[in-house]
Amino acid sequence: MAWTQVYEPLGGIGLSALAASVPLIILFYMLAFRQAKGHIAAVAGLVGALLVAILVWKMPVGLAVNSVALGACFGLFPIVWIVITAVWVYNMTVESGEFEIIKDSLARLTDDRRLQALFIAFAFSCFIEGTAGFGTPVAIAAAMLVGLGFTPLWGAGIALIANTAPVAFGAIGKGYIADKVINKLKQGGCGDSLVSLGGNVIGSGTNGSDKPWSIGLQRPDKERGEYFAVVPLKDTSVVTSGDYEKFFIKDGVKYHHILNPKTGKPVPATLSSVTIIDDNSAKADALCTALFVMGWSGAIEYLQKHPDLKAVLLSEDLKHVAMTNSASKIVNIIDKDMTVDIIPPKGKIAFADLKQK
Repeated sequence: MAWTQVYEPLGGIGLSALAASVPLIILFYMLAFRQAKGHIAAVAGLVGALLVAILVWKMPVGLAVNSVALGACFGLFPIVWIVITAVWVYNMTVESGEFEIIKDSLARLTDDRRLQALFIAFAFSCFIEGTAGFGTPVAIAAAMLVGLGFTPLWGAGIALIANTAPVAFGAIGKGYIADKVINKLKQGGCGDSLVSLGGNVIGSGTNGSDKPWSIGLQRPDKERGEYFAVVPLKDTSVVTSGDYEKFFIKDGVKYHHILNPKTGKPVPATLSSVTIIDDNSAKADALCTALFVMGWSGAIEYLQKHPDLKAVLLSEDLKHVAMTNSASKIVNIIDKDMTVDIIPPKGKIAFADLKQK
């Protein structure tokens, strides 16, 4: 049974988000005000979610019931089985005194609360994440922090933040790291340096011959090292996002890693790559991903409103390049088979209306 979810069934994000929060409101009401047991509150929240899905999101009744059954099976078997096993191991180490040895060993490393939080809530929690996953790392790390003198609320909060931090900055993570690394190199007296983090390149000074670093923009359909453009790099960064590194094709459809936040599906193909040149690599990283999600026409429209950005767009068919005027002053397009257009602040360019496939 085919059904496509609409993300704003009530005509606006505010009312739709309020409707989506009904199951959580029911859950918290049952726990906080009715003092209901956990499983009873969970069932009440589940019923609320089922009704919201059917009445507000117009999900077919049969599909909604099947989703509940699938979720229940997934919760009972992999999650409960792993969590119960992890809790059993935790209880066993507590009863045997081994847990105190582990806790004391970590505590003896330092008295600094900040470092204790890093060692336990982040590092040790990563170990638990690999062995059990789900909510277990937060629960065990929080218990250890409380045992070291953290208040329960503070310990739980730190454990939760540390457990989710590694996945919170996917679109800007490499850019942020690149900025920090290049600054450390400068502080250490390394004036001429180049940092490459796969799609994120940032340089300082020159290449050792008093010339700027030369960074090639990969042509997606060629072997690595074959470029369609070259960018001179000095005290700035070059960041590229594209659909040609991480993808697979099934039934003639290309599935890549850049997802549309409104649909949860890979962005339809009108762009092959987006390159941003900026002094701030984290900013360039974020802009690349955002422009790729906008698509060819949307990215051009955005860049017309922000002509100060140095941006290079490569169409999905690899025939057209569009770049801002500021980028055209430094980017050298070396592939003569590509048509190149400069994005004006106003008006249309020749290939602005490429349609989604």
